[in-house]
Order: sequence, then C-alpha cells, then structure tokens
Amino acid sequence: MKFFYRFLTAAVLIAVVCSSCERPSYSVKSIEGRTLTMDSVYDENQNITALQTLNIYQPQVAVIMDSVIGSSLVYLSKGVGSETLLGNFTSDALIDLSETYFDTRADMSIMNRGGLRTTFPQGQLTLGDVYKVYPFDNYLTMIYLKGKEIKSLFNLFARWNRTECLGGADVVIDNGKVTKALVAGKEIDDDKEYAIATIDYLVEGNDGMPMLNNYDSIIKSGVLLRDAMAKYIAEKSPVNAQLDGRIVIK
Repeated sequence: MKFFYRFLTAAVLIAVVCSSCERPSYSVKSIEGRTLTMDSVYDENQNITALQTLNIYQPQVAVIMDSVIGSSLVYLSKGVGSETLLGNFTSDALIDLSETYFDTRADMSIMNRGGLRTTFPQGQLTLGDVYKVYPFDNYLTMIYLKGKEIKSLFNLFARWNRTECLGGADVVIDNGKVTKALVAGKEIDDDKEYAIATIDYLVEGNDGMPMLNNYDSIIKSGVLLRDAMAKYIAEKSPVNAQLDGRIVIK
C-alpha cells in the first residue's frame, strides 16, 4: 500500500513539473526591417589574422579570375522583361551542353532569372565574369517531363505574367492566358516525354515551380553550371545572342 501511495505521489509531482514546463504559445504581431549600408564602419575593428591569410591567397585567386577565356560581340543584359539577351544565351547554351554532358540534345531548357546574378560585358570575358553571373553551386541536370507538365508550367507563367528563361520553346501570353505554346517548333503533346535541360535547384521544385519535380526520369551530370559555361564560352567565342521573340507577353 505504501508503494502505491509513493507511486501516486511521484506521478502527481511529475505531472505538475511537466505542466509547468509547457512552452507558451507565441504569434508574430509585426515585422520591421531596415537597410544596413555596408561601408568602412565595418572595417574599424579588422581581424588581422584573417587579413593576413587573405593577402596570401588573393593575388593567386586574382590571376585565375582575371584570366581571359573568351569574348562577347554584344552586351548580354539581364534585364527585367520577358526575354533578355543573357537569358537567351544561357538557355540556348543549356541545350547545346545537353549533347556534351547527356549525349542527348534537349527539346527545351529552363533557367531561373534569379540564378543570373549580373551581366556579361561586350568584349573580353574573364573567368571572374562567369563566376559573377553564375555564382551558385547549381549542377547541370536533365529531366524527362510530360507535355502536360510543361503546359502547367506555362500556365503558371501566365498567372505570374512573366516567365523564366527558356530555350527551345515559343510562348505567347495574352491577358494572363497562354495563347501559343510550342516546344521544338511543334504543339505540345500532353503524353509525350520531353527532354528538359536545366539545373538541380529547379528540379527540386524551387522558385515556385513544383511541376519540374514531377519528372518521369532524371539524369544528373555532376558538373557545375558555371564550369560548363566557362568551357562553353571558351569554345564558342566570340559569343552572341539575339532577341528572337521566343517569349511574348501582351
């Protein structure tokens, strides 16, 4: 009997302690933000050890990054419109690169605008320029996607009233609706599998395009986009790009 009361007392104590440890419920009431200017103020208390280490390697890195790997006939603008020179150049390069790294020429390519961080100048192009435009560790990837998923993607663009960078496709969006959608110059077949050259970041369903994760099969190259683009520019220079009306938004 004493054992029972001791057990009961212990159980009550545990319950009281646990109930007192419950986490309170919180909710966000407001969010505020401000811009911080990154200027010389942040250099007042420098880390000397870090600076000494950087000074050892910086000249070596500069030699590599400043090396000229090719040239461009035009200024490849990033822009904010539906179709840009840099977007066309990159997406067309993805289709060409698919033959090199996947032994199959892709029917279409897609590159997110957010993955293009700056522009290519007209004239000489350095390795550093490539790293500035494609700074992320994105890997060349090919997926096989049904035509109905591609249509879903284009309809998503219509709702956004903008598109990502496209190669091998022609899209017209009029008043929030897709009025023309071609891949490799032909109408899209819902049940056909299309080879899509892109990057792993998008295949994971990022940037609000989950349908790219609905692929039938996938091939991973293990090659970084920036490395492939550096080699591509070196081999294709002088590079060029044109606005050809592949994307029209009315």
